[in-house]
Amino acid sequence: MLVRRRVDILHSHMFQASRLASPLGWLARVPVVIETPHVREHWRKGWIKGSYFIDRLVARFVTAYIAVSEANGEYLRTEKRLPREKIFVIRNGSPIERFDPTRAAPPALRAALGIDQNAPVVLVLARLEPQKGHRVLLEAWKSVAQSYPAARLVCAGDGVLRAELEAQAAALGIAGSVSFVGQQPNVPDWLALADFTVLPSFYEGLPLAAIESLAAGRPVTDRPENRSSRCAWRRLARAITFNYNFFLVPTRS
Repeated sequence: MLVRRRVDILHSHMFQASRLASPLGWLARVPVVIETPHVREHWRKGWIKGSYFIDRLVARFVTAYIAVSEANGEYLRTEKRLPREKIFVIRNGSPIERFDPTRAAPPALRAALGIDQNAPVVLVLARLEPQKGHRVLLEAWKSVAQSYPAARLVCAGDGVLRAELEAQAAALGIAGSVSFVGQQPNVPDWLALADFTVLPSFYEGLPLAAIESLAAGRPVTDRPENRSSRCAWRRLARAITFNYNFFLVPTRS
């Protein structure tokens, strides 16, 4: 297909895709082959996976790497030891003019979820996948629900863990204070509903959910995995607004 359609640019996301796509692109004589890794692959252990030898081998077929943050670029240069001249930082972005801190949430949102008018709302904008840390968040929410019975946790997003997470919420006795609303296209409305947002991910590159939360004037609670991620968060906050609030907590706390 690459040859038949005379593809000019082949762009793969994450190394699992690139390790197959990039050599094929080279064989098909695609002029430009790009990989965007997005995240720090902290799960890779052992001599083969943890050494990133395969990554450096595949790098021979890659024209350029796009790092979504300075921290992501530093990871590619120092840990993966990919060719520095091939790494370009292009930060994740979002049209922040869509987000207004003074925006009021549609009344129908609270009514549809059965949330009292003055009840505090915590929002999670994330796919329901293991990386995003919903399991740990639900464990923590049990304590929140006991101290603040009116508070509601709203999980916007879908994924393979939905049934498991709904069952976990029921088992913890918090199903009444947790709403799984699925994938939502009207993110500004949901941010307007929230008092603050939580990003419980175990790892991220430069999360759009955080950019959009700060642009909407909503404080963010996150748990970055390492010092470089914390630095990336500070740069992110300064890029969005001078009046920002974000809170960093230890992973799995």
